[in-house]
Amino acid sequence: MITEEYAETEQYCEEVAKMAADSIADRMRSLVRSRRSIGVVLGSGLGYAAQRMLQQTCLSIPYREIPGMPVPLVPGHEGHLLIGNCAGATVFMLKGRVHFYEGHPLAAVTFATRVLYQLGVTDLILTNAAGGIRPEFRNGHLMLISGHIEWPSMNLSCVAATPRGPRSVAGTCRVFQDWGAPPVGWPHSNVWSPSLKALASGIASELTIHEGVYALMSGPNYETPAEVRAARFLGADAVGMSTVPEAMAASQRGMSVLGISCITNIASGLSDQKLDHADVTQTTASVEHQFSDWLWDVVAQMANCAPV
Repeated sequence: MITEEYAETEQYCEEVAKMAADSIADRMRSLVRSRRSIGVVLGSGLGYAAQRMLQQTCLSIPYREIPGMPVPLVPGHEGHLLIGNCAGATVFMLKGRVHFYEGHPLAAVTFATRVLYQLGVTDLILTNAAGGIRPEFRNGHLMLISGHIEWPSMNLSCVAATPRGPRSVAGTCRVFQDWGAPPVGWPHSNVWSPSLKALASGIASELTIHEGVYALMSGPNYETPAEVRAARFLGADAVGMSTVPEAMAASQRGMSVLGISCITNIASGLSDQKLDHADVTQTTASVEHQFSDWLWDVVAQMANCAPV
């Protein structure tokens, strides 16, 4: 019997993630599994990159069929897990994610990352749509994430934690009640893999590719001009509402993380453009073919390299 108290523990979250991974593994028996496993999370409007996976022999599982997996409600996040192969590696591709602003606890936001870890993923690519802060950024540019800024209201210190003593971190349907003490000495500087970033930056693309710092906001509203000015003052180059919790959870579990932002709009207050989610998906649609080609080249190069 699962008591209310036990359902709020980190151990329970990991057990549910293991249950989900076992369920997925049972359905993968028809696929040839390789030693190298790569995870890819496709952000807002970037789901076209999954078309190449769908053109080969692959497994497609709706999130609602995965035990404990939260289902996204935001347009541009379909909610399917695709499993296939690229250059000899097994690829787990998530079409869409859930967000903190949808009302999910952070345990749910990072649940897919926990599942990928249980499935043996060693390298994780996290993509997102973001607002550009740096003056030279334009719609459709890409930014490889070299660092991040956590807006104070997010309080992510413990999102990556593994069992290290008493804490209440909630199951997939509960809210956090007590963050507890953060893992002592865990270096946030190790979240974004320099090796994967160097690999990705060396792959040619028709798109303009930058490197920069990603600022995480809680959403769901777009940032105020004052918040954007503050983020720019603190050194942010782009701003968004996802990716960092997953990256922290993955890095703490020993996974190498590559973060990619597609700049879909100029951040609030830096242009006369009125921001709307439809504009985000319109921008990603305009670059979906080029982005998809480049992303698959990145995955193939990662598959051919030694683990980093």
